[in-house]
Amino acid sequence: MIHPLLSPRLYFRNPPLRPLSPQRAHETRILRSHARHVVKRIYLRFGPAMGFIAGLAIAAWALLPSAFR
Repeated sequence: MIHPLLSPRLYFRNPPLRPLSPQRAHETRILRSHARHVVKRIYLRFGPAMGFIAGLAIAAWALLPSAFR
């Protein structure tokens, strides 16, 4: 069974409120792909609990307004 946070369908499934520019959409795809890869590596190395925590941390960071990054 694959961890829910590793599934592309469940990960970041809320669409943006406004349409993204093509450049921003491309950056977002790259960041999401990289985030999934990082969570998967943590999940495989440290187990489901740490993978879940890493997924939550990345999702929380992604939801922060860019002014705080």
